[in-house]
Amino acid sequence: MRIAINCRFAGYLQKEGYSRFIIGLVNEMQLQNPNDTFLCVYDNKKSVPFSTASNLTFKAIGPKARQPLAWKFWYDFSLPMVVKKWKADVLIS
Repeated sequence: MRIAINCRFAGYLQKEGYSRFIIGLVNEMQLQNPNDTFLCVYDNKKSVPFSTASNLTFKAIGPKARQPLAWKFWYDFSLPMVVKKWKADVLIS
């Protein structure tokens, strides 16, 4: 199965709340499902991948979703376009 995951908040330097949840979710899912492939999608090219597992792929797409219009564009157009192009079976966002 091909699983895309919105990891936008996991790329922040200070890991709190939602960031820790996403990182924990991704790490556990990839460990428990070694035959599945995962795409972790960010909005910032400076984000550091938080795992080196072979079934994880990290993809940074623009624009940086920091202002309301950029945020809406990222969620409504950029993210769906990448998920569709990657042919994901499911998106966790």
